[in-house]
Amino acid sequence: MRLKCPSCNAEMDLDVLLAHEEGRHVLAQLLQMGVPMGALLMRYIGMFRPGKRALAMSRTLALLSELWPDMTRGAITRKGRDWATTPAQWQQAIEQVMAARDKGNLTLPLTSHGYLYEVLLGLVDKAESHAEREREAGQRGRAHTAGGTALGDVMADMDRALGRASKAVEALAAAAPAPAPGPSRYAQKLRAEIAAKKAVPTVPTESNPTP
Repeated sequence: MRLKCPSCNAEMDLDVLLAHEEGRHVLAQLLQMGVPMGALLMRYIGMFRPGKRALAMSRTLALLSELWPDMTRGAITRKGRDWATTPAQWQQAIEQVMAARDKGNLTLPLTSHGYLYEVLLGLVDKAESHAEREREAGQRGRAHTAGGTALGDVMADMDRALGRASKAVEALAAAAPAPAPGPSRYAQKLRAEIAAKKAVPTVPTESNPTP
């Protein structure tokens, strides 16, 4: 069975590859990565190929071995700290490197994984910033909800206090003695006028001489 390298198009018998110790390690790592990622990595590794010469199996194994630990632990170390990564971010970073090559923005052959790691770091940093903004928005939303609830509780307490005060006023009014029944002010005034007229003495006249 013959295999074709996706990076340099070189063909090799599978038996020869398996008989080669470094070839077995390369094949084992690619199988652990899965078919899509393994094929993508081999195309990326092809960017290290010097001119039209085939990339040595030992060099291929060395390049894969530099990536393998970070890919399996799901993190890279940059700028003095570890950055968590996902397989999707690795794939996106490799695809962006290959797109830069297609646009003529890379000088080939590559000599290190530095550019790949810079692209990957940019993707991870962007994802972390987005997650942080979402966390802050969630915290502001929870604080706003809590503040609204507290204000609602205060207003409810005020309503209950006003209700109790109103009931107390009504109770005091009901307990106060009722005014004593009696004549109205108009009747009192009329009686006073009548009494005043009775108090005036009668003047005698000729038709009514005083005895």
